[in-house]
Amino acid sequence: MRYQERLLGMHDFMLLVDTAFSFLSFKPRREDLVTIFKNMDTNHTGFISYSKFFDFVSNHMTGR
Repeated sequence: MRYQERLLGMHDFMLLVDTAFSFLSFKPRREDLVTIFKNMDTNHTGFISYSKFFDFVSNHMTGR
């Protein structure tokens, strides 16, 4: 993580998604998370913003 810049790398993204979905007894497939992360990493830096992460969790936990 690059905390000061509010950016997440793929490893941290996967860890946070696993944690966010764990209470639902659901574990997303690693391959799916890699694909999702790469789609969100539009500038191909290997990082995504916190806001993109929160949008992802919000959209997928509410079924949007």
